[in-house]
Amino acid sequence: MKYSCDVIRDLLPLYIDDVASPSSRRTVEEHLAECVDCQSLFSRLQDREAETAIAAEKEAVITGQ
Repeated sequence: MKYSCDVIRDLLPLYIDDVASPSSRRTVEEHLAECVDCQSLFSRLQDREAETAIAAEKEAVITGQ
């Protein structure tokens, strides 16, 4: 079954956080294999997640936590 980009965009945060169901994960992966626009959004979201994690780690080092 094909899903719209809107549905996949709603699922991407869950997918990135690894809390999506196995069925939803497969749906996202199948869609990403074919949709360049959603691949681009996925990459941007992953980069933002990495930047947030790095910033939190830096803050923890600076504050000694």
